[in-house]
Amino acid sequence: MQVLNRKEKKILILDGGSSQALPLMRAFCKSGHHVTIMIPHRMCSGFFSRYANRKILHKKLWRDEKNAVQWLNNYLNKNKTDLVLGLSDKTARILSANKSILEKHTKLIVPQYSVFSIAADKLKTMRFCMENRLPCPYTVDGKNIDFGIIENKLKFPVIIKPTFGVGAKGVFRYNKLESLKRDFNFKEKTYGHLIIQEYIPNEEQYTVEAFCDNNSVLKACVVVSKIRYYPVSGGTSSCNVSVKMPEIEKVTADFLKKLGWIGSANLDIIYDRRDNIPRIIEINPRTGAMIKIAFESGVNIADLTLQLAFNEEVSDKLEYAENIVLRNMALELFWFFSSPFKRWVSSKPSFFVFFKKNIFFENARFDDPLTGIGYVLGLIKKYSNIKGFKRKIATRI
Repeated sequence: MQVLNRKEKKILILDGGSSQALPLMRAFCKSGHHVTIMIPHRMCSGFFSRYANRKILHKKLWRDEKNAVQWLNNYLNKNKTDLVLGLSDKTARILSANKSILEKHTKLIVPQYSVFSIAADKLKTMRFCMENRLPCPYTVDGKNIDFGIIENKLKFPVIIKPTFGVGAKGVFRYNKLESLKRDFNFKEKTYGHLIIQEYIPNEEQYTVEAFCDNNSVLKACVVVSKIRYYPVSGGTSSCNVSVKMPEIEKVTADFLKKLGWIGSANLDIIYDRRDNIPRIIEINPRTGAMIKIAFESGVNIADLTLQLAFNEEVSDKLEYAENIVLRNMALELFWFFSSPFKRWVSSKPSFFVFFKKNIFFENARFDDPLTGIGYVLGLIKKYSNIKGFKRKIATRI
């Protein structure tokens, strides 16, 4: 295998305030590379990290794609940059859609937009899976829906969800056709284009942090069991554990190969115990928020990223450590206060154990501790009216 040129690379990360940026920043810096991150504001984990050589405040840049591409093109013209990474759905899509323009100045590791657009749209993803006989929930387009088709083709309960989006936002379960008919138009106006899917019992949920080379061959595949969630009934995972699941690895490899994917991807999979088949629920077309668990399990996604970007043979990193625990403590606290006492006691790994060699935290680590403060400040900014709060304090003083 060829050896990667270890000459310092200048790397620009467009989502420096995200959870997935932190382990990449750290790995790149520790390998001697120069890391520049873009952050929307100072109240984020990236701003407080020691593993960034330069931080650019961009505020609302990504809201206007045309201006964003123009700004990025101008920046790359003036600042030598060897590699640009987009770690959110929006920035990854911008890079893919404008790949031919931006690659005149830098390296990108995103697939062609024809491939990316399938992964970014949940309806297109499910259609691709069904056409290629990949296991997934049976899915119907909600646009101009004929509810007679739903009654004939799907058994209740069913799930509705937006074609674009992250997490559990806009995802609802319906047990009866009548309630679905009653709510559907309102949900469509609220969340946009919807899909309707058969309900897969979600007792066993997994996420997969995957990485493919230029031939769409799977080079890394860390399977992660979602142990706890907020909301408790099934939302964003708060506690996760690395596990070995060869059947999930096979489904992931088949899907990404047929899709023609390159670089990082994050898949959500439910293991359907009714027939013991892992079913693809969706793909996030970028590095996942739980990528840190891959690093702590022994898979250095940063090294694979550099190998792929600079035309080296990408190493096989399919072996990794099991039973590595990754926790998001903000969501863990929400889970704790929303759960009955019985769950506090029965949930494994225990909520009450915080310091063991195999336990890590999504937004903080001992060699970069201030990122946790940045994360908390970001939550405060996101969920409260900071200006209103300041006015109240000033009035009282």
